[in-house]
Amino acid sequence: VQGAMLLGVALWSASICFTWPILEALVSEHEEPRNLPNRVGLYNVVWAATMGLAQMTGGWLFENLGPASLFWLPLSIHAVQLAATWPLKARHDAWLATAAPIQADHTGHAAVARPPYFKKLAWIANPLA
Repeated sequence: VQGAMLLGVALWSASICFTWPILEALVSEHEEPRNLPNRVGLYNVVWAATMGLAQMTGGWLFENLGPASLFWLPLSIHAVQLAATWPLKARHDAWLATAAPIQADHTGHAAVARPPYFKKLAWIANPLA
């Protein structure tokens, strides 16, 4: 049972690598540069608060929902996160349909304006994650 629990937690932890960055990108994409820090900050506060809440209520959930909740509860939460990508993707596709075409730079690559602080934030956050 302990091996199955360890494997389940490891798989769930690895699987969130496929949802959290995608959700953050979809939530913050096409935001005005002045609103982007607020949007990213709000997203990070929400997931950090829910992870903190999970840590504080984990024992109670285990005792009241039973040992099997170690498997079905994270799976349910992950399914909800995955389902949340479809409306966000629809919003993204609608934006692409109305957006002006992206101009290519002299190398033939699309010119993408990224705020410099976003890259610096990634340099700090990714190793710490």
